[in-house]
Amino acid sequence: MKGDAGQEAGRSGLRPPLAGLWLKEGRQIAGVTAAFIGAAVFWTAIRVMGQLDDVHFKIEEGFPPPYRVRLDWPSFFFPAFVLWLAMAQLGGERSRGLDRLTFFLPYARGTVFAVKAALGAAVIAAALLLSALVGFGLVAGSPYRDVVVFGPALGLRLGTLFVDALALYALAMLMGAIAGSGGYQVALTIIFGVYPAGVIGLLYLTAVVHVEALHLQPLVEHWAPVEWFRAHMQEIADAVIGLSPLLHFGESFFGLPGLLTGGADPAQEAAAFWRLVPYDLGMTAVFLLAGAAGYAANRLELSRRMLVVPALRPLFLVGIPVHFALLGGLIASGLVGGPMIGVGSLVRFYFGAAVLGGVVYWGTRQRIFGPPRRRRGAPAG
Repeated sequence: MKGDAGQEAGRSGLRPPLAGLWLKEGRQIAGVTAAFIGAAVFWTAIRVMGQLDDVHFKIEEGFPPPYRVRLDWPSFFFPAFVLWLAMAQLGGERSRGLDRLTFFLPYARGTVFAVKAALGAAVIAAALLLSALVGFGLVAGSPYRDVVVFGPALGLRLGTLFVDALALYALAMLMGAIAGSGGYQVALTIIFGVYPAGVIGLLYLTAVVHVEALHLQPLVEHWAPVEWFRAHMQEIADAVIGLSPLLHFGESFFGLPGLLTGGADPAQEAAAFWRLVPYDLGMTAVFLLAGAAGYAANRLELSRRMLVVPALRPLFLVGIPVHFALLGGLIASGLVGGPMIGVGSLVRFYFGAAVLGGVVYWGTRQRIFGPPRRRRGAPAG
């Protein structure tokens, strides 16, 4: 929005002190910061104390030392809190109508976004560091400290968990910079957090439907692109997981080291985590730069619509329905009665694609161009 106080300050050459902005942004996330760090420390303490109880049992049963203690968290823990943190900083601010106040402070929008991102990164680092210190302290103060060791590559695991969380946080900040409310920010972050895996799956299954329906197996069996795909399955899996920030937290649920390396011994596990680091660092840089650009292009009058950056409207208006059209076609061809061969399968595919794609196009258009969603508690009209 042209003419806001931050842009006027930039044009006039005035550089107001940043202490007020840091204080304002810190107060805005004080609640989620306390909850994030408190929950991380509490979980770590409970988890380590439980493992020390196991050590006591193993000693009584005569198991030989050393006894291993791990610092870990549920797969959903960091993604949930990282999303909450980013939403409190951007999407929630819009949902409550506080974005106008922020934009009319005497700071450039790029500066505001940078302060928000720096605070968020500091909160994530503090949650990890304080949790680790609590875990170390509990082990050091226990009577079993001489026979207890932490899991292998603990520093690597904590470091990669931090950059994993940072990459997801950067994606959430990008989505918050272009989305008109907290709900849209969370939904877009989840979608794009698994987008590479999702789109690869949609395209692959769509190709399978057409090959099966038209009996093209003999023609594509030795087709060069198909053979290349088969020969590079592991590299493709690495790239898909690497470019899907939400999947980085699936170590315990998805068996991430095994997916990346084909095994899960300590050396392979360390290699798997190292292979994610370049993806994390690259995505963090790209997402934050794009987020700063999107934040600078915000239009205040579009708040509480799906998008607050007009230039992105055509991309989303076409892209979202196309993806759902493919999904609708797959559902119709595979779950509705009838064999998945012959012309009938393709008729069902395109019928399902037209129906779901059309419905989603109408809904997306309403969300992008329709009236903004009313704030909770705001009067109608």
